[in-house]
Amino acid sequence: MLYEKLVATAGVVMQQLATEYRREMKQAMRVGVVLVSVGAAVASATSPLPPYKPPPPRQHVELDITQPVDGLVVTADLITSYTWKIEVSNETDQPCSVLWDESSYVNRQGRSQGRLVPLTTRRMDLARPHPPSPIAPHATLTEGVVPEAMAEYADVRTESPGIYTGARLIVTLLLGDKRVTWQATVR
Repeated sequence: MLYEKLVATAGVVMQQLATEYRREMKQAMRVGVVLVSVGAAVASATSPLPPYKPPPPRQHVELDITQPVDGLVVTADLITSYTWKIEVSNETDQPCSVLWDESSYVNRQGRSQGRLVPLTTRRMDLARPHPPSPIAPHATLTEGVVPEAMAEYADVRTESPGIYTGARLIVTLLLGDKRVTWQATVR
């Protein structure tokens, strides 16, 4: 008889503990959802511009290279309506750096859209100086970029690549200790 009372009492205590545990877990889940929401808001404020894993170029545009640089091969392809994939191959024996703060995009109306900003830049860092991207001798750098004025629209796509005809890409590089400029116009 004593044994049965102990088992019954233990069962009631276990049920009460289980109910209390479920109540605490529900409360913890609510707090967890709030924390996750706050964490997501903080992460979005500090997150980079569209994650740098650009899709393959969607729209092919033809470029007329108006100012080549000896020893460097520079190519550019449109990724989205406002983002470009720029590839710089350093075929010299000297180190080279891309000077993003001195590189720019000029639209077809001749208006500068600001410097070229790497897609790895966080939105909150857009106004800050960007460090040069070094390229070792006989190496290649591939970087997704967006004109500073278009950073908010970096993932927008349009279906008409003709809107770029006449636009210019200007990439400033430091080759050894000499500043050089590569420039191309969209056909």
